[in-house]
Amino acid sequence: MCCSLLLCIFTVLTLFTVGVVCGPGGQVSLLFRAFTNPRSRLLSGDCCDPACADCNYYFLFCIRDEPSSGSCLVSGKTKTYHNYKHLVFTYGDSLGRGLKNPLSGSFSSWKGVLSFSIDVMDYDYLSAPDVVDRFSVNKVNVMPTPWMESATWTTISLGGVGHPSTMTLKYNIQCNTNYYGPNCTKNCVARDDNTAGHYTCDKASGHMVCRAGWHGASCKVYCVAHDDDTHGHYTCEPGTGRKTCLLGWYGASCKVHCTPRNDSLAGYTCDSQGQKVCLKDRYGENQCNVYCKQTDNSEAGYNCDANGNKICLRGWYGPLCNCKPRNDSSMGYTCNATSGERECLNGWFGRDCNVHCLPRNDSAGHYTCHSGIGAKECLPNWFGGNCTVYCNSRNDSLGGQECTLNGSRLCANNWYGPSCSVYCTSRNDNAALYTCHPKTGRKMCGQDWYGDNCTTYCVPQDSDWFGHYNCHKIDGSRQCHSDWYGTQCSLFCAPHDDSQGHYTCDRTNGSKVCLDDWFGSECKTYCKALNSPQGHYHCGVRDGTKICHKDWYGTNCLVHCRAKNDSTGHYECDPSDGSKKCHGDFYGPNCTTHCAPKRSNIEGHYDCNIRDGSKTCHPKWYGPNCSVYCTARNDSRGHYECNSVDGSWSCLEDWYGPQCSVHCFPRNTSEGHYTCDFRTGSRICLPGWKGEFCDQEPVTKEPTMKEPTISTSVEPTTKVPTISTSVPFYWTRPTLPSQYDNKEKIVIKLWHKWKGEKYLRTVLDNLKTLLAKKLSKFCELTRNFQCGLPDSWFSQNRSLFDSESILVEATQLSNETLTVQVAVKLPASVNGSVPGRTLEEVVIINKDAIKNVTSAEVQEVYVISPSLQPGLSGSAVSTRSSAGLSSLLVYVIIASGSTVVLILVIIASWSFIKYRRRTRVRVIKVTPACSSRNWASGDNIALVSKVTDQDTEDIKISRGISLSNGLPCSIDF
Repeated sequence: MCCSLLLCIFTVLTLFTVGVVCGPGGQVSLLFRAFTNPRSRLLSGDCCDPACADCNYYFLFCIRDEPSSGSCLVSGKTKTYHNYKHLVFTYGDSLGRGLKNPLSGSFSSWKGVLSFSIDVMDYDYLSAPDVVDRFSVNKVNVMPTPWMESATWTTISLGGVGHPSTMTLKYNIQCNTNYYGPNCTKNCVARDDNTAGHYTCDKASGHMVCRAGWHGASCKVYCVAHDDDTHGHYTCEPGTGRKTCLLGWYGASCKVHCTPRNDSLAGYTCDSQGQKVCLKDRYGENQCNVYCKQTDNSEAGYNCDANGNKICLRGWYGPLCNCKPRNDSSMGYTCNATSGERECLNGWFGRDCNVHCLPRNDSAGHYTCHSGIGAKECLPNWFGGNCTVYCNSRNDSLGGQECTLNGSRLCANNWYGPSCSVYCTSRNDNAALYTCHPKTGRKMCGQDWYGDNCTTYCVPQDSDWFGHYNCHKIDGSRQCHSDWYGTQCSLFCAPHDDSQGHYTCDRTNGSKVCLDDWFGSECKTYCKALNSPQGHYHCGVRDGTKICHKDWYGTNCLVHCRAKNDSTGHYECDPSDGSKKCHGDFYGPNCTTHCAPKRSNIEGHYDCNIRDGSKTCHPKWYGPNCSVYCTARNDSRGHYECNSVDGSWSCLEDWYGPQCSVHCFPRNTSEGHYTCDFRTGSRICLPGWKGEFCDQEPVTKEPTMKEPTISTSVEPTTKVPTISTSVPFYWTRPTLPSQYDNKEKIVIKLWHKWKGEKYLRTVLDNLKTLLAKKLSKFCELTRNFQCGLPDSWFSQNRSLFDSESILVEATQLSNETLTVQVAVKLPASVNGSVPGRTLEEVVIINKDAIKNVTSAEVQEVYVISPSLQPGLSGSAVSTRSSAGLSSLLVYVIIASGSTVVLILVIIASWSFIKYRRRTRVRVIKVTPACSSRNWASGDNIALVSKVTDQDTEDIKISRGISLSNGLPCSIDF
């Protein structure tokens, strides 16, 4: 970057003094977090070195701001990390000389592309480095972080192009101080003074953002919105800061209130200073509350003065100037000069003097005129618009009538007909419902009423509640719908001979009449009486249910049952299904087993099983008749549990004897060396021990391990010297069948706590089952490479071995150690045996599984070779135990004047190793540099190393020795 972050911060603080501004651009940072190569493999899939040890990593990196073909902003090589499968990096870590985590590179204008590549290499001391894996990223549209914000780190997890290695990184892109935008090229420095302005910078674009209360292009115009009488009522126009008065406020400071109005009470607008300006036809000083509109039409005629007062035009009178004298065919009046009210002329009446009337009593009419409205008022018995129709009203037995205003006859109540001579009174009660025809007086029945006098009630129905019928239109009798019967037409019946039923219909009441062999209210139940193998029953008359004949039961009366109380059974028959219901104290399928619960020391103590009548013993009672009493104890009277079958005593752990009262705990310590007789509990001394507590010194001792005798011969030639050793050992004859003497087998020593013979058998059975399963899987996974089985075994769809294929026998048992021998039993047709080393490998791999199924921990495993016979001495051979091999002590003897170095390997810790397999040791190579030093004959140099390949018979140990002259000395053997 052009200047550091500290310099940019200092720049902001001293801007006015020095005027220094960082240039455009920014910085890309890449933070290493973790790298994992779980198998320590190269990109090619090979091991990092011949021994398949962990790799020695270093990283080649290149960070770009353009696609992967562009040049690097920053690139380089990290330091080397030795012997790791998993690397974890933290912020600030040193990644090498001049490199720190994170790695950073500068740019002048961000192009929106982040690209970087990382090659993971394996450093080799003596050859060119190898590629472990490659990682690359090419991201577009990546936005930088503005300089004012904290760095935003983005995490990415990458998978390599080769074997499954992964790398986790973080990255961020941040603009330089005072630079913004997608390219980090927009410059902006926040200010707060009257000279330059009052603003901050937008974090994303870098544009100026005016501070609160400041406006304008340079943020130099101050304006803060107010809504109070002290400051005014206004907002500030965005961009310019110019005051904008709130609605109803005017003036330079927006303090003059004025609300435009246009209603029945006032009408005006407001000018720029808030003064009222009257609308058209509105008058009144500062109020505009007087309405006056100049008029000259048929309704009024006037002008308006300055205050809105009306000035009547010539010929118009009254305060409203709305009265003008008139006398024509439609009306006639004069006007009151003061009030403007109309004053009617002679012969004109009404409010508007528009009704003309002159009284008459001749053929043209018989009436007077109403003094107020001028309406014609007819003389007695004269009717009509002009009172020219004569009518005389009456009300007697012959009729009843009144006269209408137009003189027509109007029959009195309940009288009808042209002469009002027909009498009829409407009726609406429970007996009848009708009205009278308005002209003739004929009775008109109401809805649902029928007959001459409308006394028959009938409502058509089509529902299951009220029936299904219509009503006869004259007399109202019910007429049932099709398939409906009965007085109420509420009984439905439609003949069927299908899935809906099998019946005809009774024509009187509509009841269903079932066809032959059909029963039930719907005639849907078919029943044909039987007395054959298909059933033994007759049919119920009402519902057609099957009624079984005597001694027959069940759904179709196919179960025959006859109650018994003799030697063939003691039961009744269940009426629902014909099953046998045993009498009291009888049980079993035919109720022939007799069982009565007992609580007697002679007959037993038991209840009876309700299913089969078997005896269920009461607590603490055992035996076939529950007559054996047993209570488990763990006190001075005995230490035992009760056998769940016969009630016999089973002694608790470490207790023996007929009463389980003899305590014996096997020992092999300074307090004694013995096991316990499982019958009597008496002590049985281990071999070589005697005395009451088996604590006296052994009569004979086992052969002790002697230091090996070594003989060497070295000739001054380039031949490999010969080495011979003699190591005595002790061996116990196995108990496996004799045919396995010539087959390889293994010995397993298990740590255990003795719990009795039954427990030992369980341990051996579980061990057999587990080893069969694990050996089958091992042979399949190794593709038969280490098992040597016939190919035909792998073509069969079955497990290669079962528990019968594994022979396991205990050979020695002490207080804490169980020794067993294991061999594989192959069919007689198979020539050969599974190698002992294969069995040994399976046991070591599955030590934890063996512990889970036997509760015993594997202490040691070794192979018995067929070439070793009981009681004989063999050559010393090395093998492993569960703890691995001891350290090896190497003696290098330099022969004076010879380029050959004799190397002898001996075991440093004899007591820890068991010898059962022959191993050859030979010298492979000695470099000339080893003889360049003038050593005296017999000089010994001790080197400590470990065996790198424990499964091979040829052991190779290589160790370099740096001499004073710097030449390497390498000895292989």
